[in-house]
Amino acid sequence: LGAGGGAYGLSGTAYGVAMILAPLLLLRMPGASASPGAVLLVGLFLTGTGLLLGGLAPGLAFFVVFYFLAGAGNGLENVACDTLIGRTVPP
Repeated sequence: LGAGGGAYGLSGTAYGVAMILAPLLLLRMPGASASPGAVLLVGLFLTGTGLLLGGLAPGLAFFVVFYFLAGAGNGLENVACDTLIGRTVPP
């Protein structure tokens, strides 16, 4: 993308912030108790889509937005995976 180390830091920060915000948004959904399986699938889709589009991004601004999307998906994946393991693995 022709950007330096600062751009790498910006994209990494966007990914990390999204990883924190996306699971927090699950708490804000009114009356929703989303299935962990559904959240996992949405997370996988968002991560894959964000990474794919990030690879095709024509410039840094697009890359940061798509990397934010990928981070949000990864945050959802982490929460859903941990929840599913906790609910299905015997003590």
